Amino acid sequence: MVAVGVFLVPAWAPTLLYDRAGIVRGEWWRLWSGHLVHFGPAHLAWNLAVLLPAGLWAERIAASRTRLLLALAPPAMAIVLLIGLPDLARYGGLSGLASALLAFLACTQLGRAKGDSWFWWSVLGLLLGKIGAEISSVHPLFARFATDDVRPVPLAHAAGLGVAVLMALPRSHA
Repeated sequence: MVAVGVFLVPAWAPTLLYDRAGIVRGEWWRLWSGHLVHFGPAHLAWNLAVLLPAGLWAERIAASRTRLLLALAPPAMAIVLLIGLPDLARYGGLSGLASALLAFLACTQLGRAKGDSWFWWSVLGLLLGKIGAEISSVHPLFARFATDDVRPVPLAHAAGLGVAVLMALPRSHA
């Protein structure tokens, strides 16, 4: 996975990180690449622990829509951060995309009219609860960052959830 490569070569991080000033200067790649930069091994591990199984499962049941989500969600979330958090100078991590994939998987499964809808509603409820808990705290619920000056950005998680719900709504029955 690219995020692991970026983590293993820390010299790439400054060029790839979501950096508000860089984006405003026209460094548009940061809208996508900022999500690949992580602030410590626990940050990366927790993100991958959610992203990989949710992404693989979503890919298996809705391949084309999952790929579209993976292409569109990162810049959409970054634009939400640019508009919604004008004081946020830098951001990194796959947690917003992991939230998006998990929400997309849950919404897609709910749309399949299976008998396990209680489970997928619970997944969405837990995700909303996690976002709510992080809004009221300066610390993430799970991951720990390598330095104390890094804070969670719950708006990225909420934006990921919102993009996922929008992507899950239009379903092709072909």
